[in-house]
Amino acid sequence: MPDTISHFEGRYLSLREIDGWEFATRPNSTAVVGILAVTPENEVILVEQFRRPVQARVLEMCAGLVGDEPEFSGESLADSAGPGGGVGGEDITTHLVPFSDLAVFLKTSQRDGLLIDFKIHAALAALNLM
Repeated sequence: MPDTISHFEGRYLSLREIDGWEFATRPNSTAVVGILAVTPENEVILVEQFRRPVQARVLEMCAGLVGDEPEFSGESLADSAGPGGGVGGEDITTHLVPFSDLAVFLKTSQRDGLLIDFKIHAALAALNLM
């Protein structure tokens, strides 16, 4: 097993290196969960929130880190993806978008200044919906 070099360890992020390959990890998280949530009315549930690294509001699928906060240590994937709403001071806006309006909604949102997380397109492509 190759040696791992730790360059930095913060509360939520660590920078490491293995065999010259540098990467970041989330030291408190055990997994990440993302879902393309659909209501019985055939609406896609998307969330919008400000993301500091890109200094913009981003439209995303419902997702979350598993165990990233001490009170959620050991939680299951299902619990992490369940009721939503985020943690702490996250300012999350939920959008219910009918499948039939999704392409126009994404284009309009981007035109209005929102960034669109690529995972939305990846999930839709995997389902052959776009």
